[in-house]
Amino acid sequence: AAKAFKGNKSLKNISIATSITQIGNDAFSGCKNLKTVTVGKSLETIGKNAFKSCKNLKKIPKFGEQMKNLESISFNGSAIEENLNQLDIWLALR
Repeated sequence: AAKAFKGNKSLKNISIATSITQIGNDAFSGCKNLKTVTVGKSLETIGKNAFKSCKNLKKIPKFGEQMKNLESISFNGSAIEENLNQLDIWLALR
């Protein structure tokens, strides 16, 4: 859901269940202590700014074959932004 955990400072590690197919816009935006995200193979879409300003999130999660919609803006303002080449390469391969 959009803005589901926005600004939650207690989240450090999350695992997205295999049954989840999308992460809404701003779902984890501003979760400044979030360090790791593990996603299920069914994930198809990550909404805009889903992980915006997650300053401690440094690695792009491994996505399954179902991933269809992912924009670099999903990780805008996160530590991943420093490593956008990872994301650009992944997007180019899709």
